[in-house]
Amino acid sequence: MDANRRHPSKEEVRAWMARRRACSRAGLPLPTPEEIRRELGWNQLPALQPAAAAPALPHVLAEFAALTAAVMCYWLLLQLPRERSQPIS
Repeated sequence: MDANRRHPSKEEVRAWMARRRACSRAGLPLPTPEEIRRELGWNQLPALQPAAAAPALPHVLAEFAALTAAVMCYWLLLQLPRERSQPIS
């Protein structure tokens, strides 16, 4: 959450609601959600751009490839036939 973002107090919200009730009694249309957010200072945080996640993708793919290679090597080691020791007679 943005540290510079301020939420209105309960008193500010109640005062805004009282003004809205007075406007609705006067026959004015209800405001849009964007207008409500703007009036109360509840602006939403900017959406994360898809380009912001793109630089991490090569690292994630490289980590996944390394993990896959390690698992495959371990699996191949488990599949090797083991020499059975013959009893000495």
